Amino acid sequence: MTAPTQLSRTVRDYIRNRSAHGAQSTESTAAPRRSQNLLLSPWAPAWMSLLALVLWAVSLPGVDVSKISGWGLLTGLPPLWYIAYAVALVAVVIALVSQSSRPVGPLRIQMIWRRRLLPSFAALLVMLFATTALVYDVPRYPWTYKHIGVTEYLRIHGVPATALDIYQNFPGFFYIVGVLHEITRIPLMAMARYAEVVAHALNAGVLYWTLGALTRSHRVKALTVIIFTLTNWVGQTYFAPQALAFPASLFVIGAFLRLIAAGNFRPMAGPLLEQLHRGGLFWSRVAALVLSSSIFALIVVSHQFTPIALLMQLAAVAVVFRLRNPWLIGVFTLIEGLWLIHAFPYISNRFDLIERPNYDNVRPPSALSAVLPGADVMARAPHLITLFIVIATIAAVGRIVLRTRTIHTIVVPAALALAPGAILLVQPYGQEGVLRWYLFALPWCSFVIARDLCRVESVGPEPGSVAQTARPRGYALWAKTAAGSVVVLLGVLAVPAFLGNEMINRVWKADVTANQWFEQNTPQGSELLLLVSAYPHKSTGMYDRHVTLDEPAVPRSLGQVDGFSEATGSAKKLFEFTRDYAQTRAAQHDVYLAVGPTQKSYLELYGLVSDKVYDDYLTRLQEDNGFELVYSAEGSYLFRVL
Repeated sequence: MTAPTQLSRTVRDYIRNRSAHGAQSTESTAAPRRSQNLLLSPWAPAWMSLLALVLWAVSLPGVDVSKISGWGLLTGLPPLWYIAYAVALVAVVIALVSQSSRPVGPLRIQMIWRRRLLPSFAALLVMLFATTALVYDVPRYPWTYKHIGVTEYLRIHGVPATALDIYQNFPGFFYIVGVLHEITRIPLMAMARYAEVVAHALNAGVLYWTLGALTRSHRVKALTVIIFTLTNWVGQTYFAPQALAFPASLFVIGAFLRLIAAGNFRPMAGPLLEQLHRGGLFWSRVAALVLSSSIFALIVVSHQFTPIALLMQLAAVAVVFRLRNPWLIGVFTLIEGLWLIHAFPYISNRFDLIERPNYDNVRPPSALSAVLPGADVMARAPHLITLFIVIATIAAVGRIVLRTRTIHTIVVPAALALAPGAILLVQPYGQEGVLRWYLFALPWCSFVIARDLCRVESVGPEPGSVAQTARPRGYALWAKTAAGSVVVLLGVLAVPAFLGNEMINRVWKADVTANQWFEQNTPQGSELLLLVSAYPHKSTGMYDRHVTLDEPAVPRSLGQVDGFSEATGSAKKLFEFTRDYAQTRAAQHDVYLAVGPTQKSYLELYGLVSDKVYDDYLTRLQEDNGFELVYSAEGSYLFRVL
């Protein structure tokens, strides 16, 4: 063997031995490092979410709905449910704070979202909004059932009866649900039971996409979605037109911003325009305009309030960007105007389209004072959430302006948040206008808060050109701690906000069955008289055969008749009050009185009728010759007034 050959072999063996030794050293040091960082590994949130879902599923048989009280369902949830929820909440926090704020490509976004945050967020969503769907026999909320009835009516008749009620004049949502029912054969009752979790998931997905026009930061978008979901307590995510119209309005806003960024409507160049992300080539094509117009038309034919609020938001955006030719808003306005002309005969006969500005326009809906222990505490959770959003938004605006020395970065979300409030100047919307303003402003308030926490101030027109303010030393730890603390705080408040009012929100299956019997078996033109409005009425496609009491001047229940509160002190007074009013109604048509556990729960929450008075009242109804018991099952009764 020659000397060069032997030398080369020696060098090769030396390198091989050193490489093997290095690999062993790396493995010996990497294993403990991986074990030390197991909690913060990319897969930790996903595994924690899976664990949380397993614990939650195991806890469901232990949920005791009979323990619902002034504390809502909280007293009926087993300890294991709270443990599962805490694990899911921690998983969301870990997934959120472990993300980078810098822009990432679509493939990277999908990997991060699916592997870390999406499973955690989905688990939290399911626990909050699917628990009641699984433990209750029928859909939540008494006011859900009239929407089921309208859907059934349109399935039977095909054409809306515009003189019947307001929903028949805005049938878009009901037609879509009916088509889905025909395609999937999923019962409408099942759709209504799980509507909340589907609506919240739809809101989250559409909002995440919409925010892509204003930021490319995954963390900002994700944190915005989380804050919005945990603070959206208004209750417009059930089986109702608003549940479809609201995410559709978010889509139209996202589309409109992308259309502006693509050069449509001749926006004025400047720093404000640089806040928008252009998006794909699709937004430069006619198809994008057609899609936006079609979605807006769907909103118009589905809901009364949403298109007006959306038009105000789009008009505010047009002013902010100084659009010189915002013709699409004119098209939207024409669509809304034409449909209002169609619905005007019904609306003008029953509602005041314009009311002069006064305190009533901004006053939230009034309610009785609950007397059960815990009810007052549960009622404060939504107030605390709203207060947090207001204070945190104002603080975030101030901090962003101080950091950037400009208002350019907050003008767009501020315009979108403030614009719907103008409706309150002319229309209180049944004292719900201020709540709807909160709902329409909430995504943009959440966005400002998230932007402040992440310190991602703006997005330039080119992908990847993120403008970030200088971050002081130690900022990363502060930002992650602040973001995590906000999520934990809102996650804790969300439980009483969403599950703390079940004395009113829960509906008994016996009452649903009783109402179905009434609508299917009583003579046409009969009237259903209720003790209080907490009852699942108008739940079948035959509700049009009966007196709907849709006239504002006619009380829909005994609870709305003057003197009801004074009569609830004793069974004798309540019975005489019921008999006297029922007989005045019976002079016009057949009247049936409904009494059941859903109404009893309402009466108990507000201390209107004690158990003893309620039982004695039922006995008097059954023994009196003026009432005939025609239906009885599991505590739900129907009496015919003779």
